[in-house]
Amino acid sequence: MTRHAWLAFVWIVLSAGATLGQQTTVFTYQGQLTDAGQPANGNFDLQFALFDNTSAGTQIGSTLTRASVAVSGGVFTVQLDFGVSAFPGANRFLEIGVRPSGGGSFTTLAPRQQISSTPYAIRTLSAASADALSSACVGCVTNAQIGSVAGSKVTGTIPAASVPTGSGNYVQNTTAQQPNANFNISGNGTVGQTLSGGSVAAGPAVQFTPQLDVNGTAWIRGDSTPLTGHGKGLAAGFNGTSGYLFAFDYGSAAPLNLLLNSPGGNVGVGTATPTARLQVDGNGGDGVHATSTGGRGVWGDSGTYQGVYGHSTSNAGVVGESDMFDGVFAVSHDPNNSGVYATNDNSGFGVTGITNAAHTTTKAGVYGQSTGSGGVGVIGEADSGNAWGVYGTSTSPTGVGVYGSSPSGFAMAAAGDVQQSRDKGGWVKAMVYVKLDGTIARCYNSQTALPGNCAAGATTCCGITVQHPHLGRYYVDFGFVVTDRFYSIEPINTGSELDVYAQLYPPGTALSDGVPSPNQLLILMSYVGNQDQTDSPFVIVVF
Repeated sequence: MTRHAWLAFVWIVLSAGATLGQQTTVFTYQGQLTDAGQPANGNFDLQFALFDNTSAGTQIGSTLTRASVAVSGGVFTVQLDFGVSAFPGANRFLEIGVRPSGGGSFTTLAPRQQISSTPYAIRTLSAASADALSSACVGCVTNAQIGSVAGSKVTGTIPAASVPTGSGNYVQNTTAQQPNANFNISGNGTVGQTLSGGSVAAGPAVQFTPQLDVNGTAWIRGDSTPLTGHGKGLAAGFNGTSGYLFAFDYGSAAPLNLLLNSPGGNVGVGTATPTARLQVDGNGGDGVHATSTGGRGVWGDSGTYQGVYGHSTSNAGVVGESDMFDGVFAVSHDPNNSGVYATNDNSGFGVTGITNAAHTTTKAGVYGQSTGSGGVGVIGEADSGNAWGVYGTSTSPTGVGVYGSSPSGFAMAAAGDVQQSRDKGGWVKAMVYVKLDGTIARCYNSQTALPGNCAAGATTCCGITVQHPHLGRYYVDFGFVVTDRFYSIEPINTGSELDVYAQLYPPGTALSDGVPSPNQLLILMSYVGNQDQTDSPFVIVVF
């Protein structure tokens, strides 16, 4: 079925349900509908859409649907309402769609029907709003229509769009910067949210006291543009218990670095006269207390000097504490320097390590580790004659001052000489190699002198003296008491036809040629079997 519509006597302006003296935006449209060239009869669904052009163009308002419209002899009548703003004075065209009542899709009728001037009487509805100058009255009253109006007669709210921009005579409520406007308050001012701007002053050469008083958070924007929301800036405020200061980017919800006195100037905390980039005065408490539950409490890194330098006149210079990682973690990238360098120029210790846990390979007062080939976990160095590079002490009879453990390598290794006090056991106290004629070939004495170069034919070297008064008899004086020490003697086989053994007499043994002193050992050398005395080289080790 092909349907065409044309306008019989097109427009009649009526007010649906109108009362005397009152109009609405509803108007009545009457048209004629034919079916295959014959006037249509029956009920039809109709659609009406308003456009600004005969074809294509822009639709004005929404599409109106009228269901089960009675058509008799091809004539139908409907009431339409596109609102007061649909008819500003420009051309308008009505597009109609039709279908049998309740079935199928709508068939769009062509061409669109142009709206005659009669409905524009609706425009007079706007005149009723002019009495109160409502928000809908934009440009409806011009200068030519009004000679003068007293300011006292103007009431109500003026729309922001009606206020001209760019004037320096008033301050506008806008997020963009307003040029050429001055803001001067002779009384008190209150800022509820954000205050942005340059300098704030009360008169020439006079500042507010306090200079900025904000109840809440003050936000200082950065100089980046454009800004989204707060953008990038600095926030300062008070949360009820503490003051805070932080830099943040609200555009990307990411924290920013907070730079204090960068690139120059010192920052003081607890002091008004800082002498370093950052100087913290604890005023009787901790100057800096760093705590980390997953990383390093304090990380010091320096390319030319100490990463962390701590000085205290009454307590610890640096205290590091961590619940999960290193209390103090120091790294030096110079192969000739140390990650941690501690010195004491009085009578204390450069480094003191204390642990309250049972000693293991991971729980220790001082833990030294080296993962590189040829590296050293702990280096101890002494620069005077009565100093220790590493000193271990234990006040418990079962404790250990220094403990070394290794499953495969050296538990303890010394690149230099090893010394132990005479009354302690465990390490060698002295060693001497005595030649056949009673002279010293080489020796070591940790108590009186360290190893030295022995001249040929010397009977005294390293603080050790050897006497050879008779055949097969040698007195060896070590220069310290050996009465209560352990010692071991080993004859050196010279290739003679009989083996030689050594008989050692402890100090105090009475012999025909004297009694050895507490510092001496007497050695008698003889052949195995006939016990005839003979000279023989030997080595003595005192423990």
